[in-house]
Amino acid sequence: MKQTPFESNRRRMLRVQLFIEEHLHGDLSLEKLAEVAHLSPYHFHRVFKATIGEGVAEYVRRVRLEAAAIALRATSHPVTDLALTAGYGSHEAFTRAFQRRFGVSPSVFRKGHGFRSHAPSSPDSSGLKSGDVTMTTDAQPQVRTGQRPETTVAFLRHTGPYGEARPTFEKMMGWAFLKGLFQPDTQILCIGHDDPEVTAPEKCRLDCCVTVDVGFTPEDGVDVQTLPAGEYVIATHRGPYANLAETYTWLYGTWLATSGRNLADRPPFEIYLNNPEETPEEDLLTEVCVLLQPVGVPS
Repeated sequence: MKQTPFESNRRRMLRVQLFIEEHLHGDLSLEKLAEVAHLSPYHFHRVFKATIGEGVAEYVRRVRLEAAAIALRATSHPVTDLALTAGYGSHEAFTRAFQRRFGVSPSVFRKGHGFRSHAPSSPDSSGLKSGDVTMTTDAQPQVRTGQRPETTVAFLRHTGPYGEARPTFEKMMGWAFLKGLFQPDTQILCIGHDDPEVTAPEKCRLDCCVTVDVGFTPEDGVDVQTLPAGEYVIATHRGPYANLAETYTWLYGTWLATSGRNLADRPPFEIYLNNPEETPEEDLLTEVCVLLQPVGVPS
């Protein structure tokens, strides 16, 4: 089916967003992003603003600043280092921009805030059988580290409050079912790119995903991205999705503070191991996966 101009532009701009997310601290100049979109710089910035609702430079500044805010909460990186990776030439310039955006200085923000969950409210994992997972008996989630291979996922992106993502999730699951994508080893997951206590709810990005084979061709408005291979920390949450915030808080607080490990600059994702339509809430199993920096990489 031939794409409409609107669909073509949407796909181009989503490709640009994915490039920004994967190269947040690299070259994100107008010329580079226009090249990714296969558009001239003159036309690209107009198409981007019309499609995304923000100018290119404004969007890049915002997501870099919000990534720095999340790093303040989840890492011990010096503020000066975060300023440089966010594209600011000095600690002072970064602090001024941070205060304008969040109303407090980076140091106050780091002291006064803890990590919060950004889980979707009620995913529908129809077609996926329960995983074989051993749980601990207390409230602390089971945590392990392990290698995950590079993983290709088909996805639909929801932009807006995470609590309103269910229609997108159900649309993705229905599409995957009709395409016969649910196999015994299929995984259903969501990638939450933003912390709603950092990013305005209407700008939060959530990708509703199903794993697919390498080389899968996107269609019908569904796109494809790749989750990187590497060592992950994986916390298995048992219970209602509404309580996932407790697992995120424990993982980013207690576990991270005592593990001696550092997190890579990638968003966490959740894998849903059983079907909420067939499983009591107290027995729902969700894996929260966060990519780790290799051992020996400085914090």
